[in-house]
Amino acid sequence: MTDWLRDTFLPSPRRAAEQTYRKGIKKKIIDESRSIHTSSNQVISSRADAIVESTIETIGTGRVQVTNKEGISRIRLKVSEPATPDEIRVKPVETIEDGLLWEPTVMNDKLAVAINQGHDYYSKVYIPNKNSGVIVQGLDSLLWALSEAEMETVNEQNQRYFIEMRYHVSKILRLLSIELPEPPQTEE
Repeated sequence: MTDWLRDTFLPSPRRAAEQTYRKGIKKKIIDESRSIHTSSNQVISSRADAIVESTIETIGTGRVQVTNKEGISRIRLKVSEPATPDEIRVKPVETIEDGLLWEPTVMNDKLAVAINQGHDYYSKVYIPNKNSGVIVQGLDSLLWALSEAEMETVNEQNQRYFIEMRYHVSKILRLLSIELPEPPQTEE
């Protein structure tokens, strides 16, 4: 009976309670993180032209032409608009398909990185460190650099491997985030 209660009966209500709790804090996380990427955007943007080794040209809805050391490739890549003038290279978004933590995107014909605010890693690592510009800037720089490295080597044949890698890394970070404490609740 104890095993049945622990393994069968209790997990469902516990999961439902966790989902309700997460829906309530998701809005708080989005509100709290509106401006935490501003310095990252400025720093990455100021150095990107010297770092970038690929060029991206939008050729249609969700289609871009990437020129890199592999040659010229036409791939699928989200093209997004900045929510604020400060969004140049880092774009926080409410969710990304398949629960990815990040994905390359194009904003104003430049490579940017979209970061999923709904991912557990974001709520448990970014939010508790939102007042530490160095940590946020370091995390943003890492994800943008991964996106740039992808664009420097992507072609039509290998793009799916990069997507799978982002999926697996995001999954692993979600699993590792389970052990991290929930973000502190702020007073309203």
